[in-house]
This record gives sequence, structure tokens and C-alpha cells, in this order.
Amino acid sequence: MPEHGHDHDHHDQPLTLEERHEHEREFYDVWAVAEFSEAPDEVLKVDGDVIPFPNQQHVDFLTYAIDQIRPIEGKKILEAGTGTGHLASWFALNGADTTGFDVSPGILEVAKRRAKVNGVDGTTHFIEGSAEFLDEPDDTYDVIFGNQVAHHFDLELAGKNFERMLKPGGVAVFAEPILFGPDWIRNFRHGKLVTRWIPSAHHTPDERSFTREDLDDFTRAFASSEAVPFQLLGRVQNLVWWEISAKGWSRLERIDHFLLDRIPGLTPVSRFLVVTMHAG
Repeated sequence: MPEHGHDHDHHDQPLTLEERHEHEREFYDVWAVAEFSEAPDEVLKVDGDVIPFPNQQHVDFLTYAIDQIRPIEGKKILEAGTGTGHLASWFALNGADTTGFDVSPGILEVAKRRAKVNGVDGTTHFIEGSAEFLDEPDDTYDVIFGNQVAHHFDLELAGKNFERMLKPGGVAVFAEPILFGPDWIRNFRHGKLVTRWIPSAHHTPDERSFTREDLDDFTRAFASSEAVPFQLLGRVQNLVWWEISAKGWSRLERIDHFLLDRIPGLTPVSRFLVVTMHAG
């Protein structure tokens, strides 16, 4: 991805929500042009039979997340932080009426192009807006879905707004990175001593992994919620600069499943959570 264009490593004052939105908009507008302005239509094709995983690290938890909203056909789905529209088009190919929103108009142009290339532009809709202030009508959606996007949001505001837009009994499902340890661990991981050798996985400096408090803020407005952890040893991928082989990754996931299924209390040291929230 291209450089963000600003040095935001240190702030005398916390960024306002509007400043965070502007940083995200700027970064992804530039990235969309750099990555897709000359891309052929073929790279925008989506196979309706295969979930469009970004990489092998997403396969396990994203499959689980999508299982929480099945059956997809006939549902009205809102995708938060839709980006280039991989999932929005995939949902539409599987029979959903899909709306995707994002703060970046540049990236939404790619999503619209992708929908047209896949023949689902009639059942996909895209809105420039933010999770906190999107003004879709109350009780509109059966599902609100996001993959690694909620850590960009003001979580309490976003959670309230999502709950408002869901139909009674609807669900919001988000897969998110977590770091539940004390602040010194987060500060050490993203400090210059470590990032000099192991760069942060964050695309922009205004995002961060969920804390326990973040999870509480996000879920507070909902009638009920549950969170399922993924990846323990898999966290090592964040600590090395090479891509772990498919065979090696498969072994790590098998061990992770064994541990998570049998040892209570491992959520704080997991790498990802899938959070399913139920509207009243």
C-alpha cells in the first residue's frame, strides 16, 4: 500500500472523529487509484461458490463469521467498511440485497465497478458514510457484517447506530483483531524498537486492536452478544516478516483449535474474535 502521507506517530491531543475519518478517506482514496486504476476487469471477478478470503489467515474465522448469518439468500445485508466490495458482491451473488458503506469515495468507485463486472450491480448499493453517522432508516437490515473494520470506529457510537438499523432479531457480526493485555504490551508492540524490525500490520495510524473495554463499548447497545476467539500460535504471523507456508499455517491452526476448545480463559491471548450481536 502507498504511504499515508502524514506522520501521526505522536499526538499532543487525541484525534477527533472527523480527523480520523479524513485520514482514512485520504489513505484509501490514494490506495484505490494506485491499485485499481489500471486493473483489468478480470481481477475484479468474484466466485460466488468461494468466500473471498484476503489470505490464509482469514479462512477459519471468516468462514465462522459468515456461518453466523446463513442462509444468505433473501436477506438484506449492510456491509460496514465495504472497501473494494469483495464481500458485497459475494453476498449479492448468493442472493442477498447488499448495501456497502465506506468513508472513501475512491474505494467505493472500485466496489461499484466490481459489482458491475460480476453482474450484481442491480442488487448492490454503495453509500459514502461512516459507521457512527450513517442515517439509514431504523429496522432496515437483517444483517450487518464487517471483517476487520470496527477497530477504525468510535465503537460505542457505531454499536448504537448498528443496533438502530437492524430489524428486531437481526444480527451484527464482526471479525476483529484483539489485544487484551495491559497497555504496556500494546505500547511495546507498536513502539519504534519493535516496529523497526517487525512493522505494524496497521494500514493507518488511527486504528488499533480491540481491548476489553472496546468490546464492551461495541456490544453495549445490543440485547445479547457472544465472542468466539481464534488464533493463539497464529499470532506469530504478526511477529515475523515472512508469510508462513500453507502447511505450517494448517498445523498452527490445528493446535490452536485444540487449545481453544479445551482450555478455558484463552481469549485474552488470542489474535482475533468473531463477535455476534443480537438486536432486541
